[in-house]
Amino acid sequence: MKWMPLPRVSFVALLAMMATGCGPTPVPQPTPAPPPEYVAMPDTLVCVVDRATPVGLTHLPAKVGSQGIVVYSEGAIRPLEEIHPVNMIAGYAGQEEWVARGDPIPFSNARYVRIGGERRVDLDLLARVGEHLGILLFAGREDPATEALYIPTTPGCIFQAYVREDLIEP
Repeated sequence: MKWMPLPRVSFVALLAMMATGCGPTPVPQPTPAPPPEYVAMPDTLVCVVDRATPVGLTHLPAKVGSQGIVVYSEGAIRPLEEIHPVNMIAGYAGQEEWVARGDPIPFSNARYVRIGGERRVDLDLLARVGEHLGILLFAGREDPATEALYIPTTPGCIFQAYVREDLIEP
């Protein structure tokens, strides 16, 4: 193996190169205050899917506007649907064909079948138990065994329930 000579650098040039990253830390700019019309709207909390939390759900501070729920984000008042669209990428199964068809869900060596319609379930009653086709699965916190799964369909803690198939009487 042949050694290549290192380029010669003066001591002053070396110090200058090392010091370029040592300048003062830029001061972060304060977030602009929301406009008065947003501040005047009634406050609310909206339950949304949040994969970054251990539970998988969180309460998002929002406002009740004349056209529905809105959030102040990136310097603008935006509809909740823009921030949390009802699609698989955002973590909601509301527009997924497998939910519309009522396809069973295989989970933990059992099959779960859709039962009833969508319903609101408080996030404090649920525990994150898994995932199906990119959608988080939830079960009741107090359930001794996973008898039912809850699939988030839209923001607001709206879920479609699926029950373990062996528990349904013919």
